[in-house]
Amino acid sequence: MTTTATATAPGPAETWTGGRILNLDNFRAASVNRVPYPHMSCAGTLNPAALPALRQDYPDLHEAGFHPLDAFEAKGAFKQLLAEVQDGELSQAMTDKFGIDFTTRPMLITVRKMCKPHEGRAHVDGKSKIATLLIYMHSGWASPEGRIRVLNGKNMDDYSFEMPPDEGNLFTFLRSEDSWHGHTPFEGERRVLQIAWLDSQDSMDRKLKRHHVSHFFKKLWGG
Repeated sequence: MTTTATATAPGPAETWTGGRILNLDNFRAASVNRVPYPHMSCAGTLNPAALPALRQDYPDLHEAGFHPLDAFEAKGAFKQLLAEVQDGELSQAMTDKFGIDFTTRPMLITVRKMCKPHEGRAHVDGKSKIATLLIYMHSGWASPEGRIRVLNGKNMDDYSFEMPPDEGNLFTFLRSEDSWHGHTPFEGERRVLQIAWLDSQDSMDRKLKRHHVSHFFKKLWGG
């Protein structure tokens, strides 16, 4: 099933000057689920007072898929959020939660705005990823589709957990051969900030190169 939705339109222009945007209190308090693979989730990751500014400053990415940071110019509150994601607190919180040192691992950050129906199929991330963390940033999600699922295998309908991409919702998991996940088909705006910790800088360089090549051909073919 394909459902189309758009984010709530921002009101008059606002500038965020209210302090820290990323709030990891609920993340630190949440428990790790070990079945079918280590994962956890929480709400309230974004300062509620900053949400109007984040909606306004979210990158206007017209192509579907995840975009690396050098594919757009971050501004305002969203730029501040990216800086906070990279300042070490999140990596340390992941280290404390999962018992793996993420503070020394390369961090690949990508951003999605638009989603196509073919995206989100059941899959396992590549071996170069150690863990993935998703911060959802869509205001007023109403669709039953497009919700991240923790799958018990390759079947999208066999899942143990589901979460909508509402503003401030966070989902993270350790990558393994069993870490099947995905979301049901959706077309339209689905705002996500994705952070992946990789096993090496070489893996980071390869992934960024792949992003750029893919972007080039999408432009060439009008995708």
